[in-house]
Amino acid sequence: MGIVRRNGLANEKDIIVSDGAEVLVPFDVPDSQQWTVTGLFTNDLSNIDVLDPPKAFWSIRKDVRAGDCGTVIASGNTGATFKPTGRGGNGFEEYTTLTKIKPVILSPGRYWLTTVPECTNTHDSKCEDNARYFISSFTGKGKQAYGPKEPCAAFFNSPFFGANCQPASDRNQCVKFSAGVLGTK
Repeated sequence: MGIVRRNGLANEKDIIVSDGAEVLVPFDVPDSQQWTVTGLFTNDLSNIDVLDPPKAFWSIRKDVRAGDCGTVIASGNTGATFKPTGRGGNGFEEYTTLTKIKPVILSPGRYWLTTVPECTNTHDSKCEDNARYFISSFTGKGKQAYGPKEPCAAFFNSPFFGANCQPASDRNQCVKFSAGVLGTK
């Protein structure tokens, strides 16, 4: 069975979801490696083609578990680009939300990343007209393009939706998300 695209999961800060919704996507730095992370990205389904302001909230965390969003290693709200991927799903187009960050050095272990697109400008009609962002997800078996395989350990956190670091996968299927890090090892 190949990769099967799904709806995705709310990953946004906008006029509707003003207190935000974030998906914490796991990644592992392999033993005997050290990574210098200089950027983070998510592929997000959206009904609009803009970030306004052109920023995204991002974070790298450690020790995340159900009910506890762990320890923030680094975070910020910085400039971001929002470029179409040419893919889509369920009536939405997919865009890569990319942030460049000051270098963060990670030793071996499991970490979680998030990159949350924003559309909070109340003077932008696209933001006011129900802007939505959903991180692209997939289920099933499939080949990932780069890096170590994503563990089945993502979490969803959103005061708006009443979720306090809840597992993003259900009992029957592992849900994985289209996200990653930029940098060197």
